[in-house]
Amino acid sequence: MSDFVYKADFLVSEVDQYDQRFMSRIDQERMSANVDRLVDNIKLRGQLDPVGIGRLKGDTRYLLVYGFTRFAAILKIGWSTIKANVYDDLSESEARMLNAENNTMRLDLNAWERAIQIKTLKDQGVAIDSDDPEKQTICKIMNMSRANVYNWLKVVSYDSSKLHSAIASDKVKLTYALVFARYPVDITDAVIDECIANDWSISTLELKLLAAVHRPILDAGDAIASDGKSRSPILDAGDELASLSSDHSPILDSDAAIDNIHRAGTILMRFTREQLAGLSDSDRIKLHDGLKALLEVIYR
Repeated sequence: MSDFVYKADFLVSEVDQYDQRFMSRIDQERMSANVDRLVDNIKLRGQLDPVGIGRLKGDTRYLLVYGFTRFAAILKIGWSTIKANVYDDLSESEARMLNAENNTMRLDLNAWERAIQIKTLKDQGVAIDSDDPEKQTICKIMNMSRANVYNWLKVVSYDSSKLHSAIASDKVKLTYALVFARYPVDITDAVIDECIANDWSISTLELKLLAAVHRPILDAGDAIASDGKSRSPILDAGDELASLSSDHSPILDSDAAIDNIHRAGTILMRFTREQLAGLSDSDRIKLHDGLKALLEVIYR
């Protein structure tokens, strides 16, 4: 990593304020509020922490590497100089790591901004993890476990701007985002608002997404029935099971029965194709019929 020189009176005018390639903050409203709070603090106590100012290899102009909120506060106050750690001949990768390290220490980013920073570091060629204790890695820079880094990369690469916006506004947490990311984008986008509005549990979300995936099966069955044609034994059996929901014994109303149904649905979602292929034909038909009955209840 390049060395730096601390300067207590670096000229603000020497910094290219419009080159913000290393800014990690996405939530501008939150940043504006932070700037206002910092203005009052700096007026009272002075600037306590230096910003990072760098000149990339081959460039002649300085730009901000970290400390964008502090720099914006100084500009708002109107000071002509700023306390800065000044780096020369930085590579872009080095500048990215400096920015990430500084933001991690200050805990200044929300979850989505940190996720974007993880992807940026990976795109710059920074290793996710390493057995070498001296090597800079994403896990070290972001102070995250290897599993969390991989999880965030999975969510960032999932092509749903609606989900990304919900994460950025703190409406969807990583645990929920990982569930959404296992399903097609059109299905995720169709239910995400309802999930947020109704504060679904993870299990409920799983069931709703599973139902959405299998909705065409129910529609196809309805279309066959409306044509008056004979239906397959599988669909007929599914109808018979579904009809039991209106004529069941009182014991099915108990909390224990509800828990059992919920547990069964959760187990059903975990079946792999390999496990299904290993079942007998009769068992697969039973499983299919049970799933159809469950989906019809969900879609009432």
